[in-house]
Amino acid sequence: MLVLGGVAVVLALTAGRSQAKLPVWMCAAGAVLLAPELLRKGRQIRQRRAEAMRLRQDANVQRAAALAAAEQSRRTAAQASFDRFVAAADEALTPLPEPPRRHLSLVAGEQCFAWAESAAHVTTRKPLPVSHANRPIVRIDAGLRYKIDAGPRNPLADHTERISDRGALGVTNRRIVFDGAREMLNIPLEKILQVHLDGNRIILLVQQQFHPVIFYVADRYQAPVVAAAIFRLARVRQEAQQPVDAVDTGRA
Repeated sequence: MLVLGGVAVVLALTAGRSQAKLPVWMCAAGAVLLAPELLRKGRQIRQRRAEAMRLRQDANVQRAAALAAAEQSRRTAAQASFDRFVAAADEALTPLPEPPRRHLSLVAGEQCFAWAESAAHVTTRKPLPVSHANRPIVRIDAGLRYKIDAGPRNPLADHTERISDRGALGVTNRRIVFDGAREMLNIPLEKILQVHLDGNRIILLVQQQFHPVIFYVADRYQAPVVAAAIFRLARVRQEAQQPVDAVDTGRA
């Protein structure tokens, strides 16, 4: 059909002007012969497009299902670890089966209980004096204004936070370890006073430090686990050292 229609159209276009009626009839015959083939080709193209769209949709659904399953698995594992750390104090804790030896060098008797591969150390900038243009103005009366001084004795300052380093954050039965690209932090658990969790930020109040130590954990499920591990292990560490301190105090 396609070949016959093409031949008819070519003959119609190449026919002489003297045979004026022949090209019209041949064009009509060619169109009649080509129409079914064109319709069939059109259906095939639409079917191929529909099949490709269906395959893309199926792939997107499978990808979304795989991501949802992986997300649920991460959430379940994190929830189990969190429940383990916030359980009763007399329940024994088990360390990680495979400690991250690439970032952490454990000493004798030290075990790793929690680990966050993607973390950041957040520091607080030093107070900056308020500029002359940004000093707050107090209006006392009509036509009378008093501008607050921002000298060195005035506590007016802008406090901001910034990420000083990125790396991995771990919790052992002795310390908190941050292995960054530029710095290595080791905080003994017995110096932890308080542990606060603000979203993905873990805020630690440490002895003999004026500013809190802040860590940002990228994984939203792992941040509560690390915070709970710090809280639980710090309490266990401090309770284990209390009898020793009491004996030393009694001897003194």
